[in-house]
Amino acid sequence: MKKKYETVQPSYLKNSRHFLKDILMVVQKTDGENWAFFGEENATDFTLNFIKHGDLSRLIYVDEVPAAYVECFLIKSSNLTLLQDDYYHTLGLSSADFKESYSSNQADYSNYSLYVNVVAVVREYQNSIRMLRELISAIQDILFNNFVKRPEFISAVAVSKEGEKMCESLGFQKISESQRRYRDKINNRKFYCGKTLEVMQRLERFEKNCGL
Repeated sequence: MKKKYETVQPSYLKNSRHFLKDILMVVQKTDGENWAFFGEENATDFTLNFIKHGDLSRLIYVDEVPAAYVECFLIKSSNLTLLQDDYYHTLGLSSADFKESYSSNQADYSNYSLYVNVVAVVREYQNSIRMLRELISAIQDILFNNFVKRPEFISAVAVSKEGEKMCESLGFQKISESQRRYRDKINNRKFYCGKTLEVMQRLERFEKNCGL
């Protein structure tokens, strides 16, 4: 039987679903699969972050079960250098120190970068072409529905081969490479950045090629 995929926005409260609880289910499951890259997410910290920045996130259900999510936030373009070489981390800062608030889709964000903070997919769907199509659709939905005057740049940090492939396939330019230690693990971090207009054009081509 063909599975039903559905991408939803934070305001979605249909059939007694709870967006925040469902997205946290995905977070906790994927954190458990990726401790080589990240520490376990604290539910309270995650919720506080969601209260401030959750508008720029999307949750993907498969047969009404939460299976993936995309989380973005805004950075002033002048602060992108903080991400280069993981410089902010060497200074003892966290991303919370330079995240900018999102107010409405009518505001002017042309001097900002949209930072793709998380693309998380539970293991069952990590090699799914259909899931890739949904992730593309989720990013497109954020760009089209959350912004009239869109951020000039889109940026991301890849910590896995899959993340690198996604960034490169979207035409992002690799800006820097760095390493970060978590407990006894070391993860390689590659910072990518691309112009929003060019990325949107590539997303549209992916959409057509995938038959979305």
